[in-house]
Amino acid sequence: MRFLVADDEKLALASMLSALDEVAPEAEKISFRRPEELLEYAMNNTFDVAFLDIEMGTMNGLALAKKLKELRPEGDIVFATGYSQYAIEAFKLRAAGYLMKPITAEDVKRELDHIAERNATFETHPGLSARCFGNFEIMYDDKPIKFRYTKTKEVLAYLICRKGAFCQNGEIMAVIWEDKDDTPSLFSNLRNIISDATGVFKELGCGDALIKRRGMIAVDCAKINCDYFRWLAGDIDAVNEYNGDFMLPYEWAEFVMGGFDDYDYDA
Repeated sequence: MRFLVADDEKLALASMLSALDEVAPEAEKISFRRPEELLEYAMNNTFDVAFLDIEMGTMNGLALAKKLKELRPEGDIVFATGYSQYAIEAFKLRAAGYLMKPITAEDVKRELDHIAERNATFETHPGLSARCFGNFEIMYDDKPIKFRYTKTKEVLAYLICRKGAFCQNGEIMAVIWEDKDDTPSLFSNLRNIISDATGVFKELGCGDALIKRRGMIAVDCAKINCDYFRWLAGDIDAVNEYNGDFMLPYEWAEFVMGGFDDYDYDA
């Protein structure tokens, strides 16, 4: 791994490098006292994580992060500062973390573990994705997937909403067809829908995204690139993407939205 560190204070810079040496002794660490030097380096070199001070003499760390993201959008940025008032602005820039000085090796390890866990979570089928914020859509290679039945997409939306938990057939029927009680007909409809979803996913090469048991079905969360799953993991990009609407037009999804504002990402 390659870490970049920018801080105009010599002692603070040495402290961060010492913490990184303790946590990741094998990683490459490149330090800068001047933000302009870091940007010049990033023009021709990639990095994994950049640790940036905010109050630097020649360039504010927030401005530095914005320019760095333009150069290397794949790199993660962690702010390391003695000022708490910049946190909201930092996360608007999609920072991966915000550390308060004095910074310890434990602080650095926690942030790196979080970044590694997040990246591992997103090892999904390259083209399979679900958009839950706003109108629900399930896509492959950024194009909406066409199913035989309209309700197929709604059932998949519910399974995604349940975050990988196995759902019994009766539970799905009660939610999707809440105003109907023709059980034999609904069982037949649900079987057709599950067959529809399974067949389409298999054709796309992602059949293992659905897990079936006798009378139950679930989605494998690790196989779907989903804004809701990323939001639950505390991914800053997903947090910023949430606009107050969730899985429209499904009314049953409103019960999930009730917990959005109070969600504890560290729970």
